[in-house]
Amino acid sequence: MAGKKEGESAFASVERIYMQVASAIPIPQPRAWVYTFFHPLEGYSQNKKEASAVPIAIHLVLAGLLSFLASFLMGLFGLNPLAFGIRLLGIALVPLFYLVGGFIASAIHWILAKILGGKGSFMEQTLALSLILGGYALVAFPFTVLSGIPCIGILFWLVIVLISLYSIYCFYLLIKEVHGISDIKALVVVLLPLVVAILALIAMAFALALFGRAMLGSMGSGYFF
Repeated sequence: MAGKKEGESAFASVERIYMQVASAIPIPQPRAWVYTFFHPLEGYSQNKKEASAVPIAIHLVLAGLLSFLASFLMGLFGLNPLAFGIRLLGIALVPLFYLVGGFIASAIHWILAKILGGKGSFMEQTLALSLILGGYALVAFPFTVLSGIPCIGILFWLVIVLISLYSIYCFYLLIKEVHGISDIKALVVVLLPLVVAILALIAMAFALALFGRAMLGSMGSGYFF
């Protein structure tokens, strides 16, 4: 019991730190992200009135900008001018990716939820996703920046992995809340698209590796076809 109380106290302390940071930002979205990240159901309920295209788009673009800034600062540790220039281009590309990718990803989850009997609207679910993405971007921010430090950066990547897993758990809770479906169905809605995407990436990487090997073999033999 004492250990559980200490864990809850530590969790509350971390939330307090992030909420102070969010409160120092002169826009309301970061505070909504932090509260929803640490209190998924309550945070979503408080922000449910924003379940429409424009507020959701603002959440996604801001989360994208924050992710870009974290990646940009991380790149400073590498002292690579080329990487620095490439990351600078991301100031437009990353928010656009979050905006378009957020709606597309939500559509995939929403269609699957509807097949399984989900009752929530597309905008309600996309709001839930945008709040979680924003919360992830803010909470992971310092660890993403520090992950660029040579040698010890891997330690911060491990923290990022844990934050990512917790974010997926939060999304699972919100899928249940939005659609009113069972635990198993919510797990399917959340995990199936992720598993398919991971398998697709692995297949693409394998195909590219085979293609690269074939090209190197052709070059070594003096012809390409």
